[in-house]
Amino acid sequence: MSRPLRVEFPGAFYHVLCRGIERRNIFQDNNDYQQFLQLLEETAGRWEIMVHAYALMGNHYHLLLQTKGGVLSVPMRHLSGLYAQYFNRRHQRAGHLFQGRFKALLIEKDSYSLTLSRYIHKNPVKAKLAPFAWDYPWSSCRAYLGLAKVPIWLDTQDTLQEFGSKAEEQRQGYRRFLEEEEAEDIMDKAVGQLALGSKKFLETIKCKFIKPKTPKEHPYYKLWLTKISPETALKEICRIFKIEPDELLGGRYSREPARPMAMAILKNQARMGIAQIAQLFQLDDSAVSVGIKRLEQKMLADEALQLKYKDLVLEISKLSNVKM
Repeated sequence: MSRPLRVEFPGAFYHVLCRGIERRNIFQDNNDYQQFLQLLEETAGRWEIMVHAYALMGNHYHLLLQTKGGVLSVPMRHLSGLYAQYFNRRHQRAGHLFQGRFKALLIEKDSYSLTLSRYIHKNPVKAKLAPFAWDYPWSSCRAYLGLAKVPIWLDTQDTLQEFGSKAEEQRQGYRRFLEEEEAEDIMDKAVGQLALGSKKFLETIKCKFIKPKTPKEHPYYKLWLTKISPETALKEICRIFKIEPDELLGGRYSREPARPMAMAILKNQARMGIAQIAQLFQLDDSAVSVGIKRLEQKMLADEALQLKYKDLVLEISKLSNVKM
């Protein structure tokens, strides 16, 4: 599957995710965590990057970043490259440390940066690495709550100012915010592996920045510009996989890969919400989310499956005539 487009401009916010190859650990002990944070500090200073939140999670890491200089790919390659060299040398290993390129989701700051901060800080809790977000030592959460010193490269005030004007008021407000249950997984709202924001934000990004000179050579350009009709998508998936609509929508979930591919296409290209998809497939919301995530994980390791998904989307897009 072609790489997602990178949209870079001064002041942009990103949720960055990078995993270890084959989901192996990229941090073995405290020294590794500390070394990564030192390299993150160096990288942030060199390329005018402000870190708003982070969580280092054993076999992957999350970062919420703002690029003041308008560059993301170069500093992230620098950070990953230097850390991989350090890790391989220290642990006497060779080869790739990270699983392909890092993922970078462009974020509409006013709408989603606060929620993403909570999402990142609560990841260790979801992974059962700590009972509470503020108990985990390798995230920025403790600095937010005044339980650890705030490093110069970490901006907590941009988020904390949403909870009041005084330091203690801000910390208590943010702690209560962390304790709230999320209504849904915020990642389910991301569009085309590229951006998370309002319709107006997505349209602005599309018009201003997604203008490659040879768009036909980049399938993701088509995926971004084309909104697929849900009806057309379901009809074509049934035709291509030679199954009946009732079997696709109401059959056993083990019907692979047609059902998870249909769910992923409806979410990413037809812009349907998880709740809508769940109702259509007679499932609960969590089953749809898990099904899509499992498909995405399989595609990372299976190039043939990636190609099948891409070809399916492009085939359906030829038959759809829906504007964003």
